[in-house]
Amino acid sequence: MSNGKAWRKCLYENYGYPDNYTPPESFLAALQKNKDLKLYTKKECLQGGAVVGREFSIVLTFCSLYLYLREGIIECDQLIISLSIVLCIGYLQYLRKVYLAALISGGKMTILFLAVGYAV
Repeated sequence: MSNGKAWRKCLYENYGYPDNYTPPESFLAALQKNKDLKLYTKKECLQGGAVVGREFSIVLTFCSLYLYLREGIIECDQLIISLSIVLCIGYLQYLRKVYLAALISGGKMTILFLAVGYAV
């Protein structure tokens, strides 16, 4: 695109170059688009969406429980008992997946921290 006139960056003068022209020695000529592009699989996208959905549902659950407590729809004792039951069921499910050795070593560490915590 050379028409004899040198290109110069000037806003209002017409030099015969198109409006989006950039000279080859410009930094834009060396611009690399999508250089380190990582393509995600459908499974990875769904897993990421599931994490976002889980966090969103946790926030909605917290807000709804707060509103229920504030409006008096449920009592504090009912909420604590319900959450304790759910927590125990979840912990039992967790124990089913944990090996016995890891459980024993974790129990020893818990007893140690409790003993040291109450001794101080």
